[in-house]
Amino acid sequence: MERRNSGRFLNARYWSCYVFFNALVILGFCVILARASRLQLIEYPLWLERSQIQTEATLRVPTFRGSIYDRQGRLLSFSVPQRSLYADAAKVDPRGRLAARLR
Repeated sequence: MERRNSGRFLNARYWSCYVFFNALVILGFCVILARASRLQLIEYPLWLERSQIQTEATLRVPTFRGSIYDRQGRLLSFSVPQRSLYADAAKVDPRGRLAARLR
């Protein structure tokens, strides 16, 4: 009767599964690292532009506020269309020439 050495077979099978699993884990990390590098280095301008489009938007909001009435229904206050003017302090001439022109 011939006995099989099952211990050696299990040991070889264990090590082959161990090496295969570790190779899969390392390969997975390499794929993740490659994808992250691609996003950060190669596709950076595309994602920067998309983020700026999403965060920097100009919206026109209507300024009509409506009338205010008291409890008897009498008009207390109403909106009057007016023009407004504003200036960006970073772009205004510091010597005051613009202020003199606006007077």
